[in-house]
Amino acid sequence: MKRKRKLSLLIRRNKMQRHRKRNTMKLLNIFKNFKSDESGAVTVDWVVLTAAIVGLGIVVMNSVGAGVTDLATDIGTDLTTKNVGYGTN
Repeated sequence: MKRKRKLSLLIRRNKMQRHRKRNTMKLLNIFKNFKSDESGAVTVDWVVLTAAIVGLGIVVMNSVGAGVTDLATDIGTDLTTKNVGYGTN
């Protein structure tokens, strides 16, 4: 009886060790795949590039915007002061 019990304990322990080793290997494979995967890096590059372009657009609009507003006001004023029609100068 004791021998059977010892044998079943050894079998159970061996199964547990194999199970732990298999789980450890799965975890290591996940880390290895994550380390070598570069598909997320490409996405990050595109996000950074897009943010830089948007930021550059905002800077340009802020620096040019005031000049465009002044020019539009001048054109509007000039158009309202002009006489239109025959016989007018």
